Amino acid sequence: MKYNKIYFLLIPLLIIGCNPPIEDDLESELLVLSTSELAMAKDSIAAFPSVYPEDESNQVSGFSHLRDELILAVTNRDTSFIYSILSESIRLSFGGTYGIPDFRSYWKLESDSSEFWQTISSALNLGGSFSDDTTVYTFPYMFRHYPRGIDPLFMLIATSDSSKVYSTPEKSSVFDTVRYTAFEELFKYQINDDYSDEYRPVRIMADRYAFVKRAEFRSPVDYRGGFEKEDGEWKLTFWIAGD
Repeated sequence: MKYNKIYFLLIPLLIIGCNPPIEDDLESELLVLSTSELAMAKDSIAAFPSVYPEDESNQVSGFSHLRDELILAVTNRDTSFIYSILSESIRLSFGGTYGIPDFRSYWKLESDSSEFWQTISSALNLGGSFSDDTTVYTFPYMFRHYPRGIDPLFMLIATSDSSKVYSTPEKSSVFDTVRYTAFEELFKYQINDDYSDEYRPVRIMADRYAFVKRAEFRSPVDYRGGFEKEDGEWKLTFWIAGD
């Protein structure tokens, strides 16, 4: 279930407004930025949308205290607290995985190798927002607030004000620094170059791409959680990834 992404190949084609070509044609249309194009690419990136952090946890009385308690519990790996805030019917996937028994079975909080703690910590550190009627608090913030025009399945958003853009998958090839900028992510089958899993190719101009570090960016459909009130108490009602 980690980073469950469903990749529909037609979606990025619709975004760039062309008919579905065969794979070879698609590869020939996408080229890595050349050195002579870096200045032009910076101008293009400057016009890209940004998604700035926000945290609305203090908008509802008492909720920010719960969030602070959760952050402390995650730091201390307090399994008892985590189980105490779970909804009995917590949703864990878009299939039939839900409820506390499934949560226990999948995340194995008592195991030293459980990935839950790091996964939820990174989400909590990115703030969150309430629904318009303040009945649901979702974290991190970019799940509810992301720019239109790029499908969230194909979007990567910089999580800081100093994320880097690289002309090649090498640390020495930085050509720009971005602030919470949203890019359209490309995939390996679309380009000819090989690159490591540390870097992801993103569209910079219509037919040009560059690279970002996956660790410095996040998809709106990465893991996110939601709190809702059940019998007067805030409970974590979903902890899910994908779409």
